[in-house]
Amino acid sequence: MRSPCSVNGSLSEILARLVLAISPDKTPDEVLQKVKILFLDWLGCAIAGTMIDEGKAFLHLASNKANSDKATVLGLLDKRDPEIAALVNGALAHATEMDDSDRVSVIHPGAAVIPAALAVAEERSLPGLDFLMAIIAGYEIAIRIGEAVGPSHYQIWHSTGTCGTFGAAAAAGKLLGLSQEQMVWALGNAGTQAAGLWQFHMEGSMSKPLHAGKAAADGMLAANLAHLGLQGPKKILEGDKGFFQATSRDSRGAAAIADLDPLPSQYKIMRVSIKPYPCCRHTHAAIDAAISIRQKSPIAVEEVDWVRVETYGTALNLTDSPLPATPYRARFSLQYCVACALLKGSVTLSDFRPEIVAGGPVRQLLSRVQVGLSPEIESAYPEKWGARVTLFMHDGTVLSELVLQPTGDPERAMSQRELLTKFKQLIHETEYRDHGTLLTSTVGCLETVASMSQFFPKLRRSQNRKPF
Repeated sequence: MRSPCSVNGSLSEILARLVLAISPDKTPDEVLQKVKILFLDWLGCAIAGTMIDEGKAFLHLASNKANSDKATVLGLLDKRDPEIAALVNGALAHATEMDDSDRVSVIHPGAAVIPAALAVAEERSLPGLDFLMAIIAGYEIAIRIGEAVGPSHYQIWHSTGTCGTFGAAAAAGKLLGLSQEQMVWALGNAGTQAAGLWQFHMEGSMSKPLHAGKAAADGMLAANLAHLGLQGPKKILEGDKGFFQATSRDSRGAAAIADLDPLPSQYKIMRVSIKPYPCCRHTHAAIDAAISIRQKSPIAVEEVDWVRVETYGTALNLTDSPLPATPYRARFSLQYCVACALLKGSVTLSDFRPEIVAGGPVRQLLSRVQVGLSPEIESAYPEKWGARVTLFMHDGTVLSELVLQPTGDPERAMSQRELLTKFKQLIHETEYRDHGTLLTSTVGCLETVASMSQFFPKLRRSQNRKPF
C-alpha cells in the first residue's frame, strides 16, 4: 500500500496546502472564538512577562535596538523591527509559564506562533481577520508536527522551540501571501533552524523563553526568505537527513497529515489547553487535586504527617525538585507547587517571587511532600496529564484526590469569567493595568479590526513612561 506522501507529495507539500486552504468562509465559528480567546490569553501572559527577570533581559535587549514604526514590543513605548518584536514577545509570553499548551504534542503553540503573526500583520497593516486565520494555520502546523515527531523527541528537544518554528513560519507565510511552493520553502527553511535543548533545565538556567522567542523570530525569517525566493527543502520533515531523522527515534509522519481533505476534520486549536497556574503544566493536575482536598476537608497544615504525589513519568522527569532554590526551579517543582496549593488553596504569580521561594512558609512543608510514579496515570498519558495527591494526617486520617485532566483542558474548560479574571491578574502589576477593558473589548471583535498596525496605538499613547 502506498503512503499518503507518495500519492500527494512530501509532508511539507501537503501541509502547505492545508495552510493555504484555511480561510474565513471555511472556518467554523467555534474555531474563530477559540483563537480570539487564545490571543487574549497570550497577550496577558506576554504583558506579565515584562515584570520578571527573564522578560526584563529581553526587554533590555530590545531597548538597545533602534526604534522603528513597524512592530510592537510589549513593555516598550516605541516599535521595533519585526524580527526583534517576534523574538521578545515570544520570550515574554513563555517567561511566566502560564501560556497555552497542547497535551498530545506537548507544545506551547501560542508563544511561538502568535508573535510571528503579530509582527508581520503589524508591519504590513493587515486586517484582524487575516491575523486570526494565520494563527489558526500556525497552531495547526506546529501541533501536527509535534504529534508526528514522536515522544522520544521531547526527552532531549524542547518541542516549543523546535515544532514552534514550523508553526511560526506557517503563520508568517500565510500573512505574506506565499504561494504553495513558497510555503513549502518556508517550512524547509524553518526546519533547518528548529532548535531548543532541555540541558538548560538540568542546570536550572533561564534559556526556556529564548526557545519560544527564537521559534517565533526564526519562523518569520524562514517565511520572509521564502517570499524572497530562498528555496527550502521539500522533505525537511521525513527526509533521510531531515527533522524527524535528526531529532526522534519514533516519528510517525502520517500523524502530521491525518484527517485532511485538505482541511482538518477537527482543528487542533480546539484541544489547546489554557493554564490557570503560572508553573509547568505537568504540575497542574496535582495542584488541582491538592486544592480539591483543601476545599472538601479543611486542614491545618501542621497536622499533616506527609504528602504523597503520584503522577506520570514525564512529569517526574521534569518536575521532581524537592528543594527549589530559584523561581524557575519552583515553577518546575511538584513539591513546591503542591505545598503552595495546600497552604493557600491557590497558586499565583506572587508565589514565585524570589523572596517567597527562598524563605516563605511553603518551604516548611516541602520536606513532607514525596513524589512517585503511578502506572495507572502513566498509561493514560499523554491524552490525560493526571495526578493523585494523598495526605496522611498525624491522627491517622487519609485524604486523597485523583485528577486525570487538569483545569484548562477543553474537557474542563475555564469559564469566560475565569479567563477574564486570569487576564486581569496577569496585567495587574504592569503598565497595562488600566487598559484591560480596552484590550478585551478589542480582541473580542478582532475580526472587524481594519489594520493590526492600529491595534496598540491608543494603549501606547496613554502610557507616560517606559517600565524599564
